[in-house]
Amino acid sequence: MQKTNLKRADGPYSVGGPDRDFSISVDELLTGRKAGHLGLYHYGEPDSACDPVNGSDLWDRFVKNSPNYYQFRSENAIIPEVAGFVADLTGSRPVSLVDLGPGSDTSLQAKTFPFLSSVDRIEKYIPVDISAEYLREIDGAVSARYPNLDVSLQQRNYFTDAVSFNVNSVPVFLFLSSNISNLPEADRNGNYEKHLGRILSHFHSCMRRPGYLVVSQDSNQDESSLIGAYGDPLHVDFSLNVLHRIKRDALDEGCDTFDPESWIYQPEWFPERNLLAHSVYSAADQEISVLGRKYRVPRGSRLVLDNSHKYRVPDFLDVCRSSGFAPIKTFMDDSGRIAVHVLEAVV
Repeated sequence: MQKTNLKRADGPYSVGGPDRDFSISVDELLTGRKAGHLGLYHYGEPDSACDPVNGSDLWDRFVKNSPNYYQFRSENAIIPEVAGFVADLTGSRPVSLVDLGPGSDTSLQAKTFPFLSSVDRIEKYIPVDISAEYLREIDGAVSARYPNLDVSLQQRNYFTDAVSFNVNSVPVFLFLSSNISNLPEADRNGNYEKHLGRILSHFHSCMRRPGYLVVSQDSNQDESSLIGAYGDPLHVDFSLNVLHRIKRDALDEGCDTFDPESWIYQPEWFPERNLLAHSVYSAADQEISVLGRKYRVPRGSRLVLDNSHKYRVPDFLDVCRSSGFAPIKTFMDDSGRIAVHVLEAVV
């Protein structure tokens, strides 16, 4: 298969995807200015009964039913112990529990509820997610289980946006489900450290005072298990679904030649970069019009929609230290692949 070789056709055209930020991200992908940065847009919801966009539900089906996807089960097994450790750290101090990308109700119950049940004095629970559907689910589930808990929903891009909380409380940020692995962009030279450091530094600046970051990561380096997990048909359906969202939300009005069904998903492992790239290849010649520019996409063109970085634990902790976080304790699952770190913000 050939590398991406997209050519811009003559324009301008009618500009107008419903989601301009998404249109900009797709344009960056097509021009090659960024790659692997569409992860946040995978979790779309349908606008109608016949709308094929259904990323949130497809992801939930994948993590619940895939026999090959180990991350969800492995992390869930050690979260209760981590939650107890954090409860001991915070003691009787008031806590603002900031949950970055808590995800679906399934993830919420497995990863967040242990902290809500263990930490002694949570002043406010603050879920932050780009998905309005997930936030609605979270609000209902948390209110039903913890009716006296103060919940503040924040629909934001936690990779770039600030988070609001009471600065007189102890901030405890949760960033679980190995979401730190899905960097918003890939370094074409294989240097992920600066992008990882930028995200961690952003979290550090959001805290604005001493606090804790609980973050999980997948350190698996075994190609066969990685390809088996991400090549699962349920994950293939999930990965390709964002192409339907591109057609619905990002493209210019009247752009009818882009076919979400004419793409092939392929997970690709690059051991020298500790990177699993979620790539799609065009199965036909296509044209894509976005932000008034039309791009010709030859058959065989490759686009990297998302990345899953599999950091080695010592390397990951080195970046944490350089970003203002001091490691307190690391919890590993029985397989030695999933790590959950408790870090302290040094101010």
